[in-house]
Amino acid sequence: MEYFINPHIYLCPSSRYVVILDVRRDRYFSVLREQFELLVPWLNGWDEARTGNQSDRPGEAATEVARVLLSQGILTLDPAGAKPVRPISIPAPKSCMTLDRPSHAALFAKAAAFFLACHRANTALQRSRLEAVVAHVASRQSPGERPQLVTTPSKARAIRLTAVFAALRLFYPRPYLCTFDSLALLEFLASGGVHPRWIFGVRADPFHAHCWVQYGETLLNDRIERVTRFTPIMAV
Repeated sequence: MEYFINPHIYLCPSSRYVVILDVRRDRYFSVLREQFELLVPWLNGWDEARTGNQSDRPGEAATEVARVLLSQGILTLDPAGAKPVRPISIPAPKSCMTLDRPSHAALFAKAAAFFLACHRANTALQRSRLEAVVAHVASRQSPGERPQLVTTPSKARAIRLTAVFAALRLFYPRPYLCTFDSLALLEFLASGGVHPRWIFGVRADPFHAHCWVQYGETLLNDRIERVTRFTPIMAV
């Protein structure tokens, strides 16, 4: 017997909980870590403390935990199309941008692209499920195109465009919220051929979720002291 997680499920452990993100339902769940780890010998891909005889079936307490997670569509026994039960690995940010004031010519040249990006992000968040939004962002880049850690022309372009976005953001009438602002920035950068990562992070106790845009180890729209309070749970 071996358990997997469904493709729309992401998770990360904290000291007390395992936090679970279901992008299909746009919901977070949490399980006490000590309960979740009753299933460790039967979790495919879970590297921490994988002990016990895996040929044995889970005991009564572990079976009850598995029953709940299976009923919620979090775990699955079917490996077809499933994923290993493994937290993501993403480089921690080591620097954040210093935004220089763009020229008026640069702002004017990119104004139409900016407002179109904000409109697309606003429409997507109002009309589409998070799963569809995430799939759309992910479809624009392949694993081989992930931003590298070194300085590249694309990284320099990302920094210039983010400075333009930040300057124009004052003129878009919508409250600053991490999901909208990150998605709008991603749409704007995509119009310039740049595809950084969209990182979702969580803090378990007390629970709080946050997201930001990151190019390699450089934060584009946040501060290091804030995002390091969160453990990444999903990277698009």
